[in-house]
Amino acid sequence: MELLFFNIKGTLTANGISVQGNTLTNENELKLILDAVQKRKDALLHVSEILMIALEEGSKSGGDSSCGKQRATSAFLTIAKPDAKKPYLDLVIFGQAKGGQNAVNRKKFDKWKKKHIE
Repeated sequence: MELLFFNIKGTLTANGISVQGNTLTNENELKLILDAVQKRKDALLHVSEILMIALEEGSKSGGDSSCGKQRATSAFLTIAKPDAKKPYLDLVIFGQAKGGQNAVNRKKFDKWKKKHIE
């Protein structure tokens, strides 16, 4: 069964956090993402891990309504340090074929994390 196209959009904020979406599948998606981020922020996880969890929670809770069951055809995770000439973290999975693998995939992130954080 293919997901119907919804145009649910919105923003939720908390102290130091803003969660936004414009082609969401349901009205609970932003709340689930915000809750997941807040929980990890309170646990003092590295910002890269918090952002990866936010992508995963977004995908798990419905993802992008235009991608159907796939949830995401592209995923981007970029972190820049102040005054840096290039990003500290720049993971891009772009243009997965529609109906193919979900672009939100932890493999590339875990490889980067092992080299830069652990």
